[in-house]
Amino acid sequence: MNKSFDTFTPYINAGEFPKPLRMVANIFSYLFHPVFIPAYVAFYLLIMHQLFSVIIHPFDRINNLIMVIVNTVIFPSAIVFLMWRLKFIKSIRLETQKDRIMPLVGSITFYFWAFYVGRNVETIPVPLKIWLMGAFLGSSVAMFLNIYQKVSLHAIGMGGLVGFTCWLFANDPYIQPVYVIITLLLAGIVGTSRILLGAHAPKEVYSGFIGGILSQVVAVYIIG
Repeated sequence: MNKSFDTFTPYINAGEFPKPLRMVANIFSYLFHPVFIPAYVAFYLLIMHQLFSVIIHPFDRINNLIMVIVNTVIFPSAIVFLMWRLKFIKSIRLETQKDRIMPLVGSITFYFWAFYVGRNVETIPVPLKIWLMGAFLGSSVAMFLNIYQKVSLHAIGMGGLVGFTCWLFANDPYIQPVYVIITLLLAGIVGTSRILLGAHAPKEVYSGFIGGILSQVVAVYIIG
């Protein structure tokens, strides 16, 4: 097996940067870990959106949010933890391309199931269906790109978030320009954090970001 596929070497020495800066980078890396982003979007659309939070019954909104969290956060996280404990993967941080294979397969399965279950549910708004389809496609893109490089999963998640927010802004009167600006800033901070921490080379962040955006574009084309 290719040594680079089964080992991890930091791309830069994170210790060269001040400790407070590394601490901030770690905070953003954890807060915007790709496993959380689908749930963040679902929470906004179901709980905070000015229209959907009014026209959808509270029970249905909570039920749909739980469905998303279970399939996109709890199950994928549980798979990674179990594989780590059973020593199928070396690190729970998925630091090598090899370590990512089985967790990505699991994520693809659960993301697809979340979309499949929700696609015909009337109480799930169309934007959320598009987002879930995009999340499934994004995980599939991650699996493909992982063959060639240790693509940044954070960047794929943030790219998807940027693409989805831009589409919402263009089609939803309740979305203000500030949402797009904030999302772009967060994407830049998260991507920079991954490079600063030595987790990825710049090209792995750029390719992930582009892959995430394209996943949402395709999802809009399929569903929207």
